[in-house]
Amino acid sequence: MASETPRRPVSLAQSMNEGHLDGAITWEEAISNTDGLKVLQLDRPMIVHKDVGCVKVGDLPAQDEITADSIKKKVQFLDIMLDYEGEIDFKHIETLFLQQRYADLPSPIRVNSRVETPYNMQLFILPADSGKHHIVKHIKFSEGGPNKQAKETNEIRTGFAFIRKEGPEENSDGQFTFWTEEQVNDPNSPIYKWDRSVVKEFLRCLADQGSQAKSITDWPLTLKSLTPWCLNEVIKGRRTKPRVFDDGNLNLEHPAAVKAVTEVSGIDRKTMARWNAASYAKNQLCQVCSNPYDRSVEPDMPPNTNSDTIPFEVFFKLVRPSFHKDFDEEDLMAIFKRSLVVVFTEKGIYTRLPSINRDPVKRVAWPDKDIGMISLSARPVLSAYYKSQLANLPNDHESDMQ
Repeated sequence: MASETPRRPVSLAQSMNEGHLDGAITWEEAISNTDGLKVLQLDRPMIVHKDVGCVKVGDLPAQDEITADSIKKKVQFLDIMLDYEGEIDFKHIETLFLQQRYADLPSPIRVNSRVETPYNMQLFILPADSGKHHIVKHIKFSEGGPNKQAKETNEIRTGFAFIRKEGPEENSDGQFTFWTEEQVNDPNSPIYKWDRSVVKEFLRCLADQGSQAKSITDWPLTLKSLTPWCLNEVIKGRRTKPRVFDDGNLNLEHPAAVKAVTEVSGIDRKTMARWNAASYAKNQLCQVCSNPYDRSVEPDMPPNTNSDTIPFEVFFKLVRPSFHKDFDEEDLMAIFKRSLVVVFTEKGIYTRLPSINRDPVKRVAWPDKDIGMISLSARPVLSAYYKSQLANLPNDHESDMQ
């Protein structure tokens, strides 16, 4: 039994009873010839001006309808008008297309009926004889799937730079939402059609910068800026970002939290607070600064003496006001075991290396009554830096960093 010869789908020309304009390629053949080609879907309209090619409107393979099989709804169609005789304002049409204002397009370009479903449109206007035009409109409706296209790296960087420069700095009156909606719907915006959640999240990160510690990259001082007497020896080290607890109330922190900060050998350490937590990396330098100390127990430096020692019990009482009242002697000894303690007073500088012994603690007097560790030559630089009056780093800064 012989099978029936497959019937070739008609072309657009045949469907319009213009058989003499019929092209030589069928719908299936057109699909076969384009199979494997990559179609780049644009997230913005593109205007192209080219000469009319050899393919005519009547050559297009005809298809009665293109539907989504799973839901049986029409997803795209062609609307063709031949030999249109009216005037066409190309500049106005191009502007409306770039803004995707399809509903504002003039007749006969716009879709005649009201369309509620989002759609994209391709428009072809071909010149014909006697000043006429052939108009082909390709309408493609959204199929409900994700329609976001992958962005190039440069586009992503440009978009985030735009948000950083132009975005609102606060959200007290809903500025984030208002600004985001404006930008993601503006075809001329670098973040047109961006995910709203990404834009708002980046705006929140920028707004939170004021509450987060920033890395100082323009610090003007080096080791050479310190007074020579405070450095017996300088060895080559490495750059690191420490954890610094400064201008806080160490005397209000409970023993467990202070122990977590001073224990640098732990694999993973975390201190919990009411709203958040702080984590510390293994072997990360942790620096804690505190102001209170007991002046009443500090003995005077013997006359004509540059350094001496004080009993450990006196040193213990000297630093005791900087710790919480819940600290007992064992808790404080646990801190001394793993911490280098340096105390600056008006009478001298105390240094105690980490240990569990109770040996006397060394004290060094301030030289020449100059209470300060920054050299005299570097103090004007530091003062200008704090006052935001330092335009450039010192000339020898780079060489001093070596």
